[in-house]
Amino acid sequence: QVKMSKLQEEIAQLQQQYDQLKSAHAGDQGDAMIRRQKLMKEKQGLLGEQRKADEAISKLKKDGGRIRNEIKRVEDSLQRERDAGMRIMQKLREQRNGGSDDLCKLARLVAENKHLFKKEVYCPIAMHISIRNASFARFVETAVDRSVRCAFVTQHEADREALNGLMRQHKIQGIRCINYAGSGRTDYSPPVPIAQLKKFGVMCYMDELFDAPDVVKWVLNDTAKLHLIAFGDLKAEQQANNEAIFNAGVHVLVTPNKHTKATKSVHTGHMSWSTGAPNQK
Repeated sequence: QVKMSKLQEEIAQLQQQYDQLKSAHAGDQGDAMIRRQKLMKEKQGLLGEQRKADEAISKLKKDGGRIRNEIKRVEDSLQRERDAGMRIMQKLREQRNGGSDDLCKLARLVAENKHLFKKEVYCPIAMHISIRNASFARFVETAVDRSVRCAFVTQHEADREALNGLMRQHKIQGIRCINYAGSGRTDYSPPVPIAQLKKFGVMCYMDELFDAPDVVKWVLNDTAKLHLIAFGDLKAEQQANNEAIFNAGVHVLVTPNKHTKATKSVHTGHMSWSTGAPNQK
C-alpha cells in the first residue's frame, strides 16, 4: 500500500512537470508558426516578382526581334534610295555630256565635309525629286532647265561660300550653286484654280507631278515657275481647249505632244502662241 502511494505521488509529479514543460513551449510553437507564415508570404512575393521579370524578359525579346526587323527594313530602304540615287547620278552623267565626273565628285565632297555647312546642302536637285508617275518625268525635264536639275542648293550664304571654296580647291567648274535662304513663302498659288480647267483637259500644275523637300520645291517654283505651268492630256491639245485654257489666265501648258507658251501683246491685247515639243520618252 505504501509503495502504491509513492508511485502515485511520482506520477503526479511527473504529470505536473510535463504540464509545465508543455506550457513553457506553447509560446515557442506560436512564434515558429508566425515566422513560417511570414516566410511563406515572402516566398510568394518573390515568386510573383520572378514571374513579372520573366514576362518582361519575354517582351524585351519580342521587342528586340521587332526592332531588328525595323532596322533591317530601314537599311533596305536606305539601300534602295542609294541605288536610285546612283541611277539618277548616272542619268545626270549622260545628260551633262562629260561634266558629270565633277558633279559626282562635288556631291561626294559635300557628303564628306558636312561639318563645313550650317544646314543641309541639296546636291544635286535631281537627286531629291521623286516623280509620282515615272511616265511624267520627261515633262518635268521639259519644264526645268538642265542647269537647274543639276544645281546644288544651299540654305545659308556661308554655306554657298563653303561650297564655292570646295569647288575652287578641287578645280570643279560648270556647276550651278543656288542659295535659298527662304523667302518665307510656303504657298505658291496657281493662276487659275485647277477645278476651272479640268473640263478643258488640264490635270494639274507641274509642281504637283513630283514630291521633293520644301526647299527644293521652293527653288524649282522660284526658278522654273512650275506652279504656273499647267499639265494636260490630249484633250487639252485641241485648239478650242487651248484657247480656253490660255484665256482663263494660264500662260504655259505642257501636254503629251506640245509645250506651249502664250504671249499677250501689251499694245493690242492679241494673244500669240509658241509651241515646242516635250522631251522624248
